[in-house]
Amino acid sequence: MSDTASSRIDCDVLIVGAGPTGLAMACELLRHGLSCRIVDAVANSTTFSKAQILHTRTLEVLEQMGLVEDFLKKGRALHLLSMYTPELRRIFHFTVGEFDSAYPYMLSLPQHDTEQILTEHLRRNGVEVERPFHVERLQQDDAGVLVQGTLGSDGSHSELRAAWVVGCDGASSTVRHELNIPWQGSTYRQRVLQADVKLEWPLYHAEDEVFGFVSEHGSLGVFPLPAAGRYRLVALDAGLAPTAENFQFLLNTRGPKDARITDAAWLHEYTIQCRLAAAFRQGRVFLAGDAAHTLSPSTAQGMNLGIQDAFNLAWKLALVHKRIGRDILLDSYEAERSPVAAELMKTSDLATRGLNDLFTLHGSLAQGLRNSLLEFASEFGLVRRSVSRNLSMLDLGYPNSPIVGQHHASRLTRASSAAAVALGDGLPTAQASIGLRQWMDFGHGPSPGQRAFDGRALDVTSNEKRRIYSLLHSGQHLLLLFAGTAETEDGYRRLVAIGNRVRERHPSAISVFLVEATLHTDTPSDPSWQGPILLDDDGSLHQAYGARAECLYLLRPDGHVAFRSQPADPIKLSEFIARLFI
Repeated sequence: MSDTASSRIDCDVLIVGAGPTGLAMACELLRHGLSCRIVDAVANSTTFSKAQILHTRTLEVLEQMGLVEDFLKKGRALHLLSMYTPELRRIFHFTVGEFDSAYPYMLSLPQHDTEQILTEHLRRNGVEVERPFHVERLQQDDAGVLVQGTLGSDGSHSELRAAWVVGCDGASSTVRHELNIPWQGSTYRQRVLQADVKLEWPLYHAEDEVFGFVSEHGSLGVFPLPAAGRYRLVALDAGLAPTAENFQFLLNTRGPKDARITDAAWLHEYTIQCRLAAAFRQGRVFLAGDAAHTLSPSTAQGMNLGIQDAFNLAWKLALVHKRIGRDILLDSYEAERSPVAAELMKTSDLATRGLNDLFTLHGSLAQGLRNSLLEFASEFGLVRRSVSRNLSMLDLGYPNSPIVGQHHASRLTRASSAAAVALGDGLPTAQASIGLRQWMDFGHGPSPGQRAFDGRALDVTSNEKRRIYSLLHSGQHLLLLFAGTAETEDGYRRLVAIGNRVRERHPSAISVFLVEATLHTDTPSDPSWQGPILLDDDGSLHQAYGARAECLYLLRPDGHVAFRSQPADPIKLSEFIARLFI
């Protein structure tokens, strides 16, 4: 690498690949204050619908990015899952939606609309996708990465140097190939047929219903698109070419009588891959989205997984690049996202193989038993809840991450006297013991690495109800100091001292809120608290976080629990913060 190339930095982060993952990465990096450029090998953005479903957790991510309203305006909310026979007998029917989120549904939106929303947001912030750029070589050193390639229709040589590179360039990733990272997994025997069509048919269904048909000839999935009368048709292993005539044949043999395709806008066939990159990071280069993992479309989670990769990595890159955070933050990216991808690959693989076996049964007896089994299973709330919860992606967490932790003291453990020294003479230490019920309630609160509960409380300063996730829009960590439903004077003073110390030492990295079940009135002997207060007047936040007694939660910018402590221990908190921040 030449001296000139080594010394020049064109941007903080170069993103290779301008699909949903790469575009989301660019949006997040800008939100966290880094400069970026984004390149793509394709001359034009996709005009096809491709990935269609945005799940609950991804909608929460888009809210924190400040973009969810644009998606909701264009998309269609889907609440119902149903399966029918060609005779229109409904085999199962249940609701999808988790009510611990502001978005208890799936959102139907074609990928080209997703990319358009993200691209327009970047354009408003001065970033354009540079096309077509073909990566040919990567070189990295301690200060940055040099990317060499060709740009434009004339194929002129181009060099870009960035402090970091993120490869979001799909399953055939050039970035991954240049890094010689193994691409582990397998390819399915089955092929998938997809088409976006306009239908005329005898089925009257809810506008928010996803449904399918099952017959002796196989199954056919039907996903409503936002435009009236338009649907995504999906067939597995049909053995047919993707033509309008063949999709009409599939509809005739697997769907209801008298159904007719009047317009076919997109016809596609592809082979399913189930693969995982052996590493998500090599030095200053990262992989995200389909460049890092591919999975079966049976659960419609692939694009969601990529967007959530970007959401996980961007804040970590920003803190490290600004020399606020330590490198352990970047190490945690693979430690967190690779197991999540592996788990979803396993789930989608089981769903693909199971559904294929279930929907290709031959003989009227076998099919009748299957239909009865589906009807029976769908009556169980546990089955419905499991399907809904898994699709929502709300329970995907990082319990084994190197950047999460907790202090949950034994009921008989006396706090270290060092706590009083750390916060000043005369300040009471943590309680000598915690009641059994208080201790158990805290154990049922959100655990380290888990998605935090998004409840509402009254912001005393603005006198407005605010959701916890809205407090994360700044991109900072969020420290919630719970006074407890059985508040004590010593506990309150201790929380105030912890809050003041964190605000003083980490003003740009951590925002701090005191959460009270009843509004506390200071006495002359109390420490002064000048920070914001949340009034949990109905006690729902304290209940959700298991905060019957004084405790604290440190939430990450992505809404997952970084650290928690009961009682609120200043030494343990300081030790944990020192692991993350310089």
